[in-house]
Amino acid sequence: MSYVSPFTGDVIQPTDVSYISLTITNTSLQLVWPSTSTTSTSVAARVIEVTATGTSFLLMPPANQASVGQDALIRNIGATSFTVKDYTGVNTIVTVAAGQAQYIYITTNATAAGTWGIIAFGI
Repeated sequence: MSYVSPFTGDVIQPTDVSYISLTITNTSLQLVWPSTSTTSTSVAARVIEVTATGTSFLLMPPANQASVGQDALIRNIGATSFTVKDYTGVNTIVTVAAGQAQYIYITTNATAAGTWGIIAFGI
């Protein structure tokens, strides 16, 4: 879906999605940046609530497609821990235990994997 500015008639892209609720079951879910996709429902929102079952992974979008400081608050509202990995799926950013929330943000965006800062949020 594209958006047209009522002032200029130019197409504009949505750049910020505030909230998304996701369910992942024994799988890896690849997220995309809202600014790079208008069709995906698996966007890296500012606040992400996740219900996970089994061995599940949340893969962040490529760090080199966003600015340093791009962030997400990831909250586990389920009963099973899940792991957040970088875009490559190789490096673990953080494991989010049941009932916990983790705030992550890009500190280096030179590669798709990037480097991520982590703050335990309200734990």
